This record gives sequence, structure tokens and C-alpha cells, in this order.
Amino acid sequence: MTQPEVNNKPTTIVAFDSSYVLVAIFKSISEAATLTNTVRQSLIKAAYGDIISVNKRYWRAIPPDFQIEPDDVGKLTLFEFDAAVGEDRKIYSTRKMLKNSVMLESEYIALQAAQGR
Repeated sequence: MTQPEVNNKPTTIVAFDSSYVLVAIFKSISEAATLTNTVRQSLIKAAYGDIISVNKRYWRAIPPDFQIEPDDVGKLTLFEFDAAVGEDRKIYSTRKMLKNSVMLESEYIALQAAQGR
């Protein structure tokens, strides 16, 4: 009988709300799944970019060389985070989070700049 595999290095995962602000830091994907009542595999896909969002949240895995602090909750934006880790993923506009309108973050930032925001 084989022993179950133990994950000695759980992946820290963060959640951003539909207005692109950090709302939670979880010590592992399993913890996030349990506390948010979400399917673990869906969180994995969202954290690594296979899907855009899960449960009206954007999910990101924290790279080992990236430092995130509890003080960042409510302050750090999805754009700042993705720029710091070198990501440019698809996102929904805030109003269309529940619809299928998708754009790259860089396109959204350019659109906001063009609109003077």
C-alpha cells in the first residue's frame, strides 16, 4: 500500500475581487478551497492562468521569490501584483465580471488611461 503524497511546500494563493483589489491571502490552495467552498481544481486552474476567474474572484499563486504582507490586503491591486511578477493575463471589466467580455490587463490599463482615469 502506498502512502498518500504529502505537499511539504504548499502554494500560497491570493484572491482579488471584481474591482481588482487584494481581498485574501491563503497559505495553500487546499485552505482556499475549504474556506471559500470552491473546487480545488478550479482554484488551481485560475491561479495558474488556465481560466480567468472563479467565484467572482481573480486567483494568483504567489511565486517563491515574491513577498506579500497582510498589510497588502485592501491596498494591493491585481495590476500591481501582475506587473511585479511579470504577468499579463486576461481579465473581465468590472461591470462585466459575470459576462464574457475579456481583455488583457495591459489593454484595460490603456483604456483607463485613454478615458482619463
